[in-house]
Amino acid sequence: ELQKLGIRGIRIDLNTIGVDKIIDAEHWCERLLCAIHRGISPDDRGYMEVETDFLQHWSETKTFPLAERCQIYLRVILGAGVPTVIFLDEMNNIPILLQNDINTDDFFTVVRTLADFQLQENWKVTFCLLGVVQASEIIHDPSLTPFNIQEGIQLTDFTFDESKPFIVALRRVGVSNPEERFSQIYNQTEGHPYLTHRLCYLLQRRPEAQISELVDDLLGGATGSRDPNLNAPEQRMRVLTGKTQHVRSVLRMYRDILTHDDSQVNADTEIAQDLYLSCLLYTSRCV
Repeated sequence: ELQKLGIRGIRIDLNTIGVDKIIDAEHWCERLLCAIHRGISPDDRGYMEVETDFLQHWSETKTFPLAERCQIYLRVILGAGVPTVIFLDEMNNIPILLQNDINTDDFFTVVRTLADFQLQENWKVTFCLLGVVQASEIIHDPSLTPFNIQEGIQLTDFTFDESKPFIVALRRVGVSNPEERFSQIYNQTEGHPYLTHRLCYLLQRRPEAQISELVDDLLGGATGSRDPNLNAPEQRMRVLTGKTQHVRSVLRMYRDILTHDDSQVNADTEIAQDLYLSCLLYTSRCV
């Protein structure tokens, strides 16, 4: 769809940049910008050719501060082309990098600064940050301007009517009585996008299985092998409870939610947002 509008889209999976093999912030920025460079390079160019081309640009600014090097690349090399949207996926890697003493503030400070150029200059690059992370975790240093230029994309659960294409898809792959089977799935997931997709996929592979069996398999069941994406809430809670100043507030709010005394939960607080990102709170239960 972006191509139809004359917009170039580049998706970077931050998992491919890595965490364990990154030496320092400069190394991380280098690998990220190189991945972006590959995204803007013609398809007929070889991997090593693109890598060499980027490293030549990068080495020309090696005496400059890291933030300035990032800004030069993004403005001079990337900003000179067609309108571009860069999707940075798996942003939940950023807090992990910070825990490993790899500070990514320089890069995201530049992203924040360049957002102002979109208003002042003909600079048509947009960053779309995807993943389980709060804006307050993107720029870590409290002395820097916070990352407060974002516009959130709120993902809500499917209503039953919005989910009806799943019924069509289940019928197409030969699942018997797809309306009833999907209703059973929806009763389990309440329209949660990932869980609904996943259970429909499992039902397609095992059309004779009971929905309760598929749910059990999804959660680990007899095999003990749980869908890895379902580990994200636990990982998020470890990050959250690692903020020692928040532990009591988190537990107090979660206790109120569990006891249904949640009518005064404020969705705009950092604690509520953390619980929301941990899949332990729906914004519909907040004021």
